[in-house]
Amino acid sequence: MEWKIRLEARTGWGEATTYEVGVLRRDLGDLTSNSVGLGLAEAKALLAELQQRIVQTQIDEYIVCARVCSDRMKLRPLRDQRTRTLQTLFGTVRVAAPRRRE
Repeated sequence: MEWKIRLEARTGWGEATTYEVGVLRRDLGDLTSNSVGLGLAEAKALLAELQQRIVQTQIDEYIVCARVCSDRMKLRPLRDQRTRTLQTLFGTVRVAAPRRRE
């Protein structure tokens, strides 16, 4: 048996992006009390990937909205692209966080 775990993100203007978070496989011939449901390592890995995708998508959406110049309604240029480390409730997440030019 196989499960595909997908995350769908919708922007404020209706665009949707789907990310594959993980795949779980179970052989029903070897079904035991230890193989039913998620294992701890699988759950941690899925949660880490889910958190990474959610945080990065939020950062990406914020940057696009913050880059819009209110005077000219055009995107401001980016200064550079860096990686930031964020501490979240579910662990540390490294995200791409560009800096915009003022």
